Amino acid sequence: MTVKVSVYLDGSNMRFCGKNEGWVIDYRKFKPFLVQSRVLVDLNYYEGISSQSSAKRFSILKSLGYSLKLFQYKEYDESTREKRVDTQLVADSIYDAFTKEFDVAVLCSGDQDIVPAVEYLLKVGKKVEVVAFNSGLSWALRATTHIGAKIIDISRYKALLSL
Repeated sequence: MTVKVSVYLDGSNMRFCGKNEGWVIDYRKFKPFLVQSRVLVDLNYYEGISSQSSAKRFSILKSLGYSLKLFQYKEYDESTREKRVDTQLVADSIYDAFTKEFDVAVLCSGDQDIVPAVEYLLKVGKKVEVVAFNSGLSWALRATTHIGAKIIDISRYKALLSL
């Protein structure tokens, strides 16, 4: 039986958590790690950007097959910045559950804001893998294992996945 997978990756969450743990993900190595021997349906990369963002970093991701979903920051004041990444990731994964044929949703983020996506995807019969750094994995996401989500702690794979 062929297993089909769709990936939803919160780039800023993964970069920030990796930095906290002292390493950077090599996205060339990360893609096959996420897909394994399954058939890739979608490989979505979400990130909030400023006008000074490095175009080169994103062009490399695009050349590796990542579908870029980039959102311009909206600054409300010095401490409040909205980027829409989490809500778009949740919306896309739920929409795709009905419009694209996949068996497993791989959600790369430790942010508790993706819990509704995990719950709903499981409810409609999809398998869910949450891929996150241990230090950035919210307690709310950890708790989704009780309803069937699989947690993959990439902190353990530094030697395999780092630049």
